[in-house]
Amino acid sequence: MADGRSLKLERYEFKAGTLRYEMPDRPLARTLESILPRAVRQRIAWLQPQSVTVVSSTFPSEPMLSVAVTTHESFGGRWAVSDEEGNTFDPVVNSMMFEVLEVRAFPRHGKVLHLHFMSGEGDGTRPLADFTIPNPCPGPHPRWKPEPMPVSFEEPGLQITLQRFIADRARARTVCRFRVREGSQATLNWRPASVELSDATGNHWRPWRDSRLAPVIGEELQAGFLGALWPGEDAWKVRVEFKRLGEFPVEERLRIEHIPLPEPEEIIHPHLVKDLDGARVELSALLGSQADFNQVRQLNIERKAGWLTVVFNGRIRSLGRHLVLLEAKDDRGRSVESEGFAAEFEEPPGRSADYWPSLLNLRVPTGARELNLVLAVTQSRYAEFLAKPEQTSANSGL
Repeated sequence: MADGRSLKLERYEFKAGTLRYEMPDRPLARTLESILPRAVRQRIAWLQPQSVTVVSSTFPSEPMLSVAVTTHESFGGRWAVSDEEGNTFDPVVNSMMFEVLEVRAFPRHGKVLHLHFMSGEGDGTRPLADFTIPNPCPGPHPRWKPEPMPVSFEEPGLQITLQRFIADRARARTVCRFRVREGSQATLNWRPASVELSDATGNHWRPWRDSRLAPVIGEELQAGFLGALWPGEDAWKVRVEFKRLGEFPVEERLRIEHIPLPEPEEIIHPHLVKDLDGARVELSALLGSQADFNQVRQLNIERKAGWLTVVFNGRIRSLGRHLVLLEAKDDRGRSVESEGFAAEFEEPPGRSADYWPSLLNLRVPTGARELNLVLAVTQSRYAEFLAKPEQTSANSGL
């Protein structure tokens, strides 16, 4: 590289499922490992890798491109990928320099891929190294025909319209703007919560949403993610999850009363279980505001220091539902400060969405002994559109 450091492309794979990378890449060592007895392998120091990295496809049955590199020092960066026609996807957000980086999406109609290792953001972006590999998925691929904009998705009682779909190359981001009608009225009670993208060539991924790209503009809702979709694809399938934020129907409300509160240093497991229209909500733990960190870590959850943490498990997210706190009071009727929506972890590859718990962080008034909660177990709605983003390299005003 220009600054004197070196970056070596060791190996790349385009495969589904879970992949194991042993670094540095030594095909001969991998072959010997497959034929030698374990006791013999363990005695040969040369066979032991310096490091091991495991990567998994978000969608286990679908292949993912992963790239292994080695360098003599650690630094942050990311892979931007282009084809020979100049179609480029740059996810913009840097990672710490792991030896194996995942390429979630890339142009697939060309013969080769140019891998650009980048660092920095905005005007400070710097190309550090370039490699060229054969396109591991050259097709031929079908072509999808986009629907004319604006395009609407309807189901009983709800209409969601994709008003604008823009790939802003100047600021390396993609933005969608929606209008929602419930019954006959425009509403802001629904908000985009997650986005899933796919194309006819097999790209399929869930981009990280950027909260800075999610304002409410009049009667329109916006959602966006970093990285501008490339122009060479005719259409993209955009699947958007919408969560309800207000006016929850009675059938989605759940009351849990007389919940015992832990001492500040205590963790208790009340195992209170409630069923609601097929969902199963289990209040599995309450963590005192000063609960021992090592005990919290053993529960495989996160917590907010100084707050009471309420932990829910059960059959919730696999049904496309989420917990929203509508009301929290103590045994004296005093209101309890809260954060509203229950915090959720990203769904781990290959596991049920119910594997990770949902968390509520609360500030309970001094002297409280019990907690009474009113929750909404709200059903997400999923809208799907087939559209082509308008390409812009100037400030789009979005």
